[in-house]
Amino acid sequence: MNKPAYHVKNLKIFRGMEGQGFNATLYLGKQRLGTVIDDASGGPVVLELSPADRSALDEYVQSLPDITCTFNDPDTGKPATLKPSADWFVSNLVNRTDRLKQIKKILKKPTMLVVLKNGEIFKIEYTREVDAKTLTDYQKTYPDHFVFNGLTDDQIIDALESHGL
Repeated sequence: MNKPAYHVKNLKIFRGMEGQGFNATLYLGKQRLGTVIDDASGGPVVLELSPADRSALDEYVQSLPDITCTFNDPDTGKPATLKPSADWFVSNLVNRTDRLKQIKKILKKPTMLVVLKNGEIFKIEYTREVDAKTLTDYQKTYPDHFVFNGLTDDQIIDALESHGL
């Protein structure tokens, strides 16, 4: 199944009364759908979308697989599962966008960003630009490390998810 290209732009993150909040513009491909807001007051995410766009978003979110929790359901003894919601989906888009923005900011400097074998992210700062030879030499020396340099945005997001970050 091809994923619809939902994404957020114009992301602003702030501190509110109940933690971190955000506001952003939600897009489907190149089409602007509306504004999404978590005002950090403990309430749900506000989705300022047309009824048709909200319905399409809800339909897409309902087609996603259940979310497997890190805790067990007391009735079954197996990991609990939850149905995804539009709030959860939009919050995940925001978190992914924010993580990508942070990584790209780090990689603008002469830095190599790697995931070590134990899953930790490690930043190596250089005095000069990180070139292809530096990357190749590093990967030969440490083949079990995952290097973020040179990846596309989608590859960075996939790598973060595959490493549980």
